[in-house]
Amino acid sequence: MNQASIKPGAVQTASWEQFEKINLKRGASLLTLSGLQGEALENLYARRDALYNELLRIENIVMPGMAALLSRLKEGFLMGIVTSSHREHFEIIHEGSGLLEHMEFAVVREDYERGKPHPDGYLAGIERTALGAGECIAVEDSPRGAAAARAAGLQCVFFAPGEVGHEREVGDVYARVGSVEELEAALREWAGS
Repeated sequence: MNQASIKPGAVQTASWEQFEKINLKRGASLLTLSGLQGEALENLYARRDALYNELLRIENIVMPGMAALLSRLKEGFLMGIVTSSHREHFEIIHEGSGLLEHMEFAVVREDYERGKPHPDGYLAGIERTALGAGECIAVEDSPRGAAAARAAGLQCVFFAPGEVGHEREVGDVYARVGSVEELEAALREWAGS
């Protein structure tokens, strides 16, 4: 699929490879393939955002065991969130998640200039910790996130819950884990090294 072959209003299906290349690696939206421009593209983004907001309000996306893990880690780790999510979506996600009580800070998309894979979000997060990059570690679930962490000078644990996306090429990472238990073990190992 390329932009030249798309007719406005036509329904197109993107392949998983296109999603990985455009969204997970470059950090761009598949909507860029629509061929639309200006107000028509803005309207498409607005429709997508409204549907996403609705989905976030009805779906519980907190991973089983994550709140307990964060509670255990809070004793030895200063934790924060660096996300590509916009503030509106972030707030909807965490309205009732209970996860933010374990965090010292959150950096959302409006808090930095260039999105992942650029390091801007992580650099803002590091600044909020008052630590050096070598004293911090990132937990990421996408190739662009892992690239952003490395570009900021961080080591990174690639977290693919349930092994979904575990085979993705993410470059050099401290560890690849697929469960909350493996994540805890990797973070404790890193902290002890």
